[in-house]
Amino acid sequence: MEESILLRTYSVADLKDWLIHNHPKEGLSPSVIAPARAYAISHNPYVRDDMKVVCAVFVNEKVVAYTAAFPEIFQKPEGRLAWWFTTLWCDPAFEGRGYGLVVVGTLVEEYGLENCFDAEGAPETVEIMSLLGMKTQCRQRYVFSRKKICADSLRGKIAWCLDKWDQVIHYPCLLKCRKTLGHSEFSIVYQQYMDDDAFSFVLTHSHKDVILRRQETFNWILQYPFMQTAILAERTLPENQFSSQIKSYQSSIIKIYAEGALVGVALLVFRQKTECVKYLYYQEAYASIVFSAIFSHGLKAKVEGFETGNKSLASFVQTFHIYPKFTVLNYSFSTPLDFVMDDGMSLQSGEGDMFV
Repeated sequence: MEESILLRTYSVADLKDWLIHNHPKEGLSPSVIAPARAYAISHNPYVRDDMKVVCAVFVNEKVVAYTAAFPEIFQKPEGRLAWWFTTLWCDPAFEGRGYGLVVVGTLVEEYGLENCFDAEGAPETVEIMSLLGMKTQCRQRYVFSRKKICADSLRGKIAWCLDKWDQVIHYPCLLKCRKTLGHSEFSIVYQQYMDDDAFSFVLTHSHKDVILRRQETFNWILQYPFMQTAILAERTLPENQFSSQIKSYQSSIIKIYAEGALVGVALLVFRQKTECVKYLYYQEAYASIVFSAIFSHGLKAKVEGFETGNKSLASFVQTFHIYPKFTVLNYSFSTPLDFVMDDGMSLQSGEGDMFV
């Protein structure tokens, strides 16, 4: 049977027309992009209706590969337009045909290789970016968690018993941790937006960041819990990638005060019983107090995991020996060949768009 192969791109206007009026352009459906992600991208502060943000390959009218991108304006270097690739998917039955390269390459050609970046981390994405002429560096993320146990089998039941015993052993560590953190004098203010005061602090303490996100971008990221309330988001079908997190995803800005002054600002995300520190800014002199505030907050929330890209915070958490499992993950950061980056700079995580 002869195959009909089509390459289609979709603009921001197409996404809006689909979400608001249910007038999809040819082939646009939840199989191409989840409504939740389409909603997020179409509300990015830097998009225009004419910008092409989704590309897909269809074989006999069935989507077999797609990617999506969203724009951002760098402040380091100042004013540079960046296009982030937020996702890349290919039907396993069609892998090896180069469709992933086609969909990414189409958007790269649209916006220029010198303006495209990727922090997805998947090996396939890294390979495609390399083929397109980009360089990739690895960054580390530190993940603390409990062991995942399935008690349906005899081996699982034994593992469950051992895990309970492990929790008994770690209980004194937990008490010691709470006692230690209890001596740290701090207060926390929770917000669902980045206000002027917090952003002014970010500007002052972001000298190690590869990217300095603007206030509008932070507030776009914090809109992500729209999935819990927005009418449009309720159209998300169970099989779509975000639906499992609709009820468990929470994000907020926290401002940490000590001695009457603002000493730290962080963007925290709680997802699948894990506390993720996505952005963190603090005065070095108050580092231990800021770390105590963030970690104690997670303990009170009874999270089962903790994640950060900050090595100093990871070392602080590790000293308490509360989480039995500690993993260091490498994720990629692909940049144009002409992009100069100091290895001492840090790359903070993202969210709202899920590009990391």
